[in-house]
Amino acid sequence: MAMTDQWHGRDVQGPGAAVTRPLPATMLPVEIEIYEPDAEPTRSRARARLRTHDKTLLEGRGEASCHSRHGTVQVSREMAAARALTDLAHQLFELAATEDAAACGRGL
Repeated sequence: MAMTDQWHGRDVQGPGAAVTRPLPATMLPVEIEIYEPDAEPTRSRARARLRTHDKTLLEGRGEASCHSRHGTVQVSREMAAARALTDLAHQLFELAATEDAAACGRGL
């Protein structure tokens, strides 16, 4: 029996096809704040914040410098935001792994 993969529109076949189904959507909004300190106009900093469903607050941080004569500050801002999101992703992964290990220890 073939199933259509909801995300990619492909047919899915094999033993797992009968049990493959999408999970309900879960929203985890992320707030990104980007700023440049007055003392360092060529440096951008960013914070990415996420509050989990159990109200745990995670905050990733990132920064980037702009050393171009053309003043491409937008690239510096985007790099700082990307680094903050990467930091946040690592923290979320660690939190999920810790919770998963705890659940396995309880036999859930």
